[in-house]
Amino acid sequence: EEMLFKQDPKIHGRISIPNQTAANLIQPQGREWRAFRESWMPWIGALAVLGMLAALGLFYFTRGRIRLEHSEESGKKILRFNSFERFSHWMTASCFIVLSLSGLNYIFGKRLLMPLIGPEAFATLAQYGKYAHIYLAWPFMLGVLFMLVLWVRDNIPGKIDWIWLKQGGGLLGDAHPSAGRFNAGQKMVFWMVVGFGLA
Repeated sequence: EEMLFKQDPKIHGRISIPNQTAANLIQPQGREWRAFRESWMPWIGALAVLGMLAALGLFYFTRGRIRLEHSEESGKKILRFNSFERFSHWMTASCFIVLSLSGLNYIFGKRLLMPLIGPEAFATLAQYGKYAHIYLAWPFMLGVLFMLVLWVRDNIPGKIDWIWLKQGGGLLGDAHPSAGRFNAGQKMVFWMVVGFGLA
């Protein structure tokens, strides 16, 4: 392999289909990605996951539970989302969870899971994770499109969002600012889900 790479940075094969780029078995970009995936990517992913858990834990232990103020509206039930909106949300969220777990297995499974369950069980789990990842991507994308159509009108930023952000959204301090149907934090999450989901 080393000798072949010295002659040519790509390793080619012979194919009978018109797409000649498929004849490249190994090329520099693939080797660079593999090197990054095996070295830096697990560390970056671990820092992101553990850092977010630490931030949430720190917030919870310093701020505690945020309870609603007692008022005339307390205890009244309202229909906030209809059945189709709830279906779209939970279809997307369920698919996202499975896609996330199978993606985390792709990054960390070989290091964390395989030593615990053994190579055979890990191979079976990874194979099912691959199928789940492929087939659940479609309902996830459909759910993102549903949510875009259902909620785009209610997630357009406005003046009320700036006021909500200035008051800490009820997370910081004791104020509980008005937000409309979706607050500024929910709107940011909506646009991230739509943007990354469509990408």
